[in-house]
Amino acid sequence: MIFALITILFVIGIIYRSDFISSRKHQSIWFKYNKLIILVGMTFIPIILINILGSSGRWITAEENLKESEEESFGTDLIAAYEYQLNATPNDIPLYFDYVDASIEELISECTYINFERFTDDPEILSIATQYALMRCRDKEPFIDKNFGYELDYNKNRFINYIRGIQLGETGNFQIAEAHFLKEIELNPTYQKSYIALYEIYKNYKTDQFSDFILNSEEAKQLPHYILKPEYFKHGAYGKYTLIIIKERLFNIGLMPFLAGLCISIMWIIFLREMDIFNKEKWSDLIQVFIGGIFFTFFCLPLYDFAHYVLEFRINGSGWNDFLYCVIVIGGSEEIVKLIPWLAFAMLTKKMKEPFDYILYASVAALGFAFAENWTYLEDAENIVVRAIMSTMGHMFDASIVAYSLVLARFKIKDPIWKKLVPLIGFVLAAIAHGFYDFWLISSSAEGMEIVTLIFFIITISIWFFFQKNAIGNSRFFTKETFNGAYQLDILMFAMFAILMIEYIILSIQYGYNYGNSALAGSAWVIAAFLVYMSFILLNFTLKEGWYPFKIPVPRLAILPSFSTGTDYEDIDENRLKIIGNQLTLFAPKSNSYVGSLLPKKGRCINEFSLGGASGWYLFEFSSPLGFPNYDDTTVIIKCKSEGKSLLDDKVEIYLMLIPKEINLKSEKPFDISDFRYAGRSYSRPAR
Repeated sequence: MIFALITILFVIGIIYRSDFISSRKHQSIWFKYNKLIILVGMTFIPIILINILGSSGRWITAEENLKESEEESFGTDLIAAYEYQLNATPNDIPLYFDYVDASIEELISECTYINFERFTDDPEILSIATQYALMRCRDKEPFIDKNFGYELDYNKNRFINYIRGIQLGETGNFQIAEAHFLKEIELNPTYQKSYIALYEIYKNYKTDQFSDFILNSEEAKQLPHYILKPEYFKHGAYGKYTLIIIKERLFNIGLMPFLAGLCISIMWIIFLREMDIFNKEKWSDLIQVFIGGIFFTFFCLPLYDFAHYVLEFRINGSGWNDFLYCVIVIGGSEEIVKLIPWLAFAMLTKKMKEPFDYILYASVAALGFAFAENWTYLEDAENIVVRAIMSTMGHMFDASIVAYSLVLARFKIKDPIWKKLVPLIGFVLAAIAHGFYDFWLISSSAEGMEIVTLIFFIITISIWFFFQKNAIGNSRFFTKETFNGAYQLDILMFAMFAILMIEYIILSIQYGYNYGNSALAGSAWVIAAFLVYMSFILLNFTLKEGWYPFKIPVPRLAILPSFSTGTDYEDIDENRLKIIGNQLTLFAPKSNSYVGSLLPKKGRCINEFSLGGASGWYLFEFSSPLGFPNYDDTTVIIKCKSEGKSLLDDKVEIYLMLIPKEINLKSEKPFDISDFRYAGRSYSRPAR
């Protein structure tokens, strides 16, 4: 718990450090520290209240213990869980059957050991349970008898017809076995295994009648969905198949996973919409595409089932098979259904007016998909933070690959053949990226290699923001407005801390504050690492009009504490707007053989400039000609040498780059430092 609190304070302090050292002393404490106060309050207040007022935990029920053991354990742990549950519910006859099935490997060599008297003294239950165990263990020819002095009647007692039907079926008497199963259904209509046993007879031994049985019989309607769904699909009963999907996906949604998933989606939609800085899209349009993303999620299931039941293509533990499955079936299917809603919106409404709209709407459709997918995963509240970050961003990135390929095809590529090929290549790359992400998580051939997915995810975040930067930079509404990365980071900070608290509160309510505190430590670390990395990206996210060269940015440690006496990072970000248009004086020592005799000269910064893919460069225009031969007389390119200083500071050392006369600065090609000439040691100060 202490570690979690330290982690929370660390990430707040490291990102908002400038609020602590800011020189704005005339401002009130609330105005100066409001973000810090709100973040600390929204995290610490729930933690304090839950630890004071909440319960320390509760005993896990026998049923929960059994469910957990079935999902995560095998062998003796699972057997012990069944015994624990039998002590709690000794009259549950099907539970005895499940206990025997789970224990079969241990019981088969010594069936004489079977003794259920430690759970119950009811003679009917003892007789039925023991006969089932003897049948399963093959200790002797199974039959219903009076070993326990209790009369069992096939026409009255439940479960004995099921036992007899299983035994007869295994000895080849299928017709009589079927009669016993039908009798069991008559006496015990809620016992689902009787219907499954009847299904097995028709599927394996009465194949000529199987189709009629599965499609038309009343008994088949009681089969579990995991049996009916593939059978309906294979038999072409698509209406019944669709009804099962609707029942499973829409009528079994828990309130908590629904609300948690909705919070995650809303948070990301707000973030994305604020990235659309020049021509914001309407909320109504975004909601339409989001709902479309939810709806089209269901179309993945027929694609999965086609691969499973028609092509017989599924995960089998073989490396190449599993990788191809992840790429073709998972990646291909999911990227198709994510593509449909936003592409249909684009074609029907004609509302996509700038390149970023493609990224925006594709990501929103992906959020709809992730929202529907999260209904299952968020049943376990411990998945909330991880799903909010990795899987949700992964879906947005994959969809954005296709969107960015369409941006290139429409706004950059001129060749008509490549205009058609690039979107297809984008879709293939999206499917590969999606499959690569999943492969390391779900294939047994890659067990223990989950770290590959994490590394890949970190790389994709940078690529995703590269897509956004180029899309924004080519907007027809582009102005000199500076991107406010600090504001975008604020959105993520508040949203992620809210998600963290939602997970903490749910877990604390479900399992007590001790469990919630323990889970908080791990989730706080995940949130902290993510936010620090996002601060690297957002606080260094600069815009220029035109195309950026492809480059995965290496984050600069701009947010870490600086021990220089110059302006801190926040002040640089706040003053960036002031730099453009501001009067500066450039000067150099006389020992500078290049421009020492030509400076000082006054002028002003007229625009930001990207050089070598790096930000912080400015195009500087002199008020009078410089007079350096073979180079532009009126403009140069400058940048502070120190990351901790601003061009508005007094006497800062700068890079001064002379521009050869043959260079056209309006060219779309990216410029590198080697295209220009370094003019030696130079300095800048605000003009007086």
